[in-house]
Amino acid sequence: MKKLIKGKIQSGDIVLLDKVADEAGLVSKKIVVKTLDFVGDKKLQTNTSSLLPYPKFFNMLDNEFANHIQKSKLNDIEFEKAKNEYLETADAKFLLYLLEEKKKLGMDDTILVTEETSSDNDNKPFKKLPLICSNKEIPYCDLVTLFQKHFEIKLSEYVAWTNNAYRPSAARHIGKTHKAKAISEFCQRAFSNISILNNNRVVFNIKGNKYRLIVTYRFDKGIAYINWFGTHADYDKIDANTIWDN
Repeated sequence: MKKLIKGKIQSGDIVLLDKVADEAGLVSKKIVVKTLDFVGDKKLQTNTSSLLPYPKFFNMLDNEFANHIQKSKLNDIEFEKAKNEYLETADAKFLLYLLEEKKKLGMDDTILVTEETSSDNDNKPFKKLPLICSNKEIPYCDLVTLFQKHFEIKLSEYVAWTNNAYRPSAARHIGKTHKAKAISEFCQRAFSNISILNNNRVVFNIKGNKYRLIVTYRFDKGIAYINWFGTHADYDKIDANTIWDN
């Protein structure tokens, strides 16, 4: 999967904005940049320093992108500060790129990829990307949908093939421990929405239990192996305790 995503970026099928790469290193304990280390490669990033807001964009910020309930709680100086901060975010660069830059580059059929939903925006002064995209008729989806629907890649088959090709290589390092901790204690403390299986296996329920990921942890070696990934429906057809034994 790592090689697949990197290949899509190199071919230009996926555009990685530098602001997205920067923010990926600030969230979720840097898991994205640690797992997909190429995200930090400046050669693969699209520089956004020249993407500057124009008068019409400022108007959209004030009237379309702002969360008016939260905006009403701010005075003019506070909202101006919030607006300037927003203009430096990956969200703003996404919108500038899709609304203006793609026209200059002659790009068609662009899709914004985000894991956000249009639900509660955590009381922030600006709306979330899915809601803005819906209002501006900008196509958007999450990463799984991008690969399955638009690239027509069956992730369950791809990950199964990858495991077959690369076992017993570790899919991901998790940091060595001084002592072998109990698998259930470690995972239940670090993650939510999991199930504990036999032989140090854990099932992660992803995207509202729509997808499932089976991982085997080896605390003695400080690593974890990906055994399987697929939809909930496909999960019901396999033996989660034995598939792709390491």
